[in-house]
Amino acid sequence: MDDGADPFSVLTAATGGTQVHIRKQREFEDAISAIGEELRSAYQLSFSPGSSEPGYHVINVEVNVPYVTLFSRPGYWQGNE
Repeated sequence: MDDGADPFSVLTAATGGTQVHIRKQREFEDAISAIGEELRSAYQLSFSPGSSEPGYHVINVEVNVPYVTLFSRPGYWQGNE
């Protein structure tokens, strides 16, 4: 991780999200439309990990569907239990 990285960029990458930078009213309107479209066509996938080993675990999510945009987190932390 870049120590000089913007904290919001780090958080966005770690959670599989996206950022919207708005400087003008029209950009705001376009962003609201894009967010609305994403919400209407989003699916949520969950899973139960097979390992209970503590630490960071990388995950990889793939889809084999043309013209699909996939947002996912790069991994997750498993705590000591």
